[in-house]
Amino acid sequence: MAISVLFRPRGYTAKRHREALKRLQAAGQDKPPGRLHHQALARGETIEMVVDIWQSPTQLQAFATHLMPILGELGVEPSEPEFYDSILLD
Repeated sequence: MAISVLFRPRGYTAKRHREALKRLQAAGQDKPPGRLHHQALARGETIEMVVDIWQSPTQLQAFATHLMPILGELGVEPSEPEFYDSILLD
């Protein structure tokens, strides 16, 4: 079963998000295996939530080994992820 993960990072801006995406692309991680959906929700330049849908928690954990150092370099404070079961329609 797929999982949805909601993050509420602190200090995350649209500019930092674009930079994180550039760095992930340079590392070959812009389309990680198992990620079905990615969405950053913003108000103005502040990203308040990030929602991802993954095929499995294991794939998310593998991606996090690439993502977390990048976010740290950009000064983003991660939040505790909120996990939900995803019900996907065909």
